[in-house]
Amino acid sequence: MCGRIIPRNRPNLYDKLLPKREKFMPKLKSSQSSKIIPLKLTNADRKLLLEECLSLDEDFAKVIRETPLGEPVKLPLDDMESFLDCIIADANHVDDRKIANKLNRLSEKIDRLIEKFEGKSSTAKQSGVKMLNWLNTLLIEGIETGKTVTLPIKSSIKKGSVSLKLTSQQREALLHATRLPHRIKQRLEDVPKGTQSIEFTRKELDIIKEEVGQAVQYAPSPYKKQLLSMIRKITEVLDPHSFEDYVARPRKPTKSTIYQLKILLEGIKPQIWRRVQVKDCTLANLHEIIQIAFEWDNYHMYYFQIGHERYTNPRMIGDLGWKNECKIKLSQIFEAGHEKFGYIYDMGDDWHHSIVVEEALSAEPKTKYPRCIGGARACPPEDCGGVWGYEAFLEAIADADHERHEELLEWIGGEYDPELFDLGKVNKELNKVKQ
Repeated sequence: MCGRIIPRNRPNLYDKLLPKREKFMPKLKSSQSSKIIPLKLTNADRKLLLEECLSLDEDFAKVIRETPLGEPVKLPLDDMESFLDCIIADANHVDDRKIANKLNRLSEKIDRLIEKFEGKSSTAKQSGVKMLNWLNTLLIEGIETGKTVTLPIKSSIKKGSVSLKLTSQQREALLHATRLPHRIKQRLEDVPKGTQSIEFTRKELDIIKEEVGQAVQYAPSPYKKQLLSMIRKITEVLDPHSFEDYVARPRKPTKSTIYQLKILLEGIKPQIWRRVQVKDCTLANLHEIIQIAFEWDNYHMYYFQIGHERYTNPRMIGDLGWKNECKIKLSQIFEAGHEKFGYIYDMGDDWHHSIVVEEALSAEPKTKYPRCIGGARACPPEDCGGVWGYEAFLEAIADADHERHEELLEWIGGEYDPELFDLGKVNKELNKVKQ
């Protein structure tokens, strides 16, 4: 079904979310040694940012207002990245899709401008993307299992000190989002503002690597972004070849026809996830399996994001240029080296799922596939307003004195237990799927 079905009494929860969002938004900080980036904004761009970008810090807004019309808005490189984070945050959560599209286009423009001033080559950029994908896979597993993430990096530095170049924002993230030893934090505090090279021993760098790998799992924005970039820098300093060796490992699927997938609904804590085992199937079949496993109602548009390509129902493609989900199978995705890909459901609420192909297995005798072998927590109700709307929804139904308590319970048709996951019920529905 292509159209959105919106309940008549759908709550407007956006206003309740703004205070919670603002405390995670980055603040404008001076960075004297950072490159100054001139950003050309049209009058429409200025109006969009000042009126529609609710996450925009007042310091950023002041710079925009005080810049004469026709002249570029100038920000240091590090602040421009924080400015970009604000725009991306609003583009992901604004209700009006036209505004979201405008914000997305503006964020892409700023991203290209940042890349230009950073002077990254296309090869370096691709390596960085691979690195972040690799890190995200490790971090998701660490968060779900509660285990400390151990980076598969061996130091090639045997003795002496190592020079590590850090920005002011990266040093701030290390100081406020990690539990590094006092002697290391003191050295970070003593360094002048701006991007500076700091000397560390091999042992100290190993300590920083381990602590950052653990802290990044729980760090709020914008610290998480800075810590991720720190891992990349430390990796390159310790052993430039270890990461490339890791991502270049042969990915040879076995002859088995059963794929075990872990599907995580992003942006919600405690996390909502499912682990399913399926035969080799098309993405169209996988869409049906995901809808059942998460108990979605299949009301809305969706697509799979695999590398730079998007796949969806051929009836939904239209002029979007997306590809036919019926013409690609899990085995093709796996053999192409994509051990992780995305599934986005409902273009309004934007439910983002991460799908990790954990392993290829031999089918068990007398076992019906597909089947769900694990999971946690109930799926959010359809049309509740995305991640932020779901958070406000849970607050309201948990508080009998909340002004919308009765209204929302009536809207969902009765009680709702966010911790309930009925494995038996899910498998009963999956048994009806033909593979």
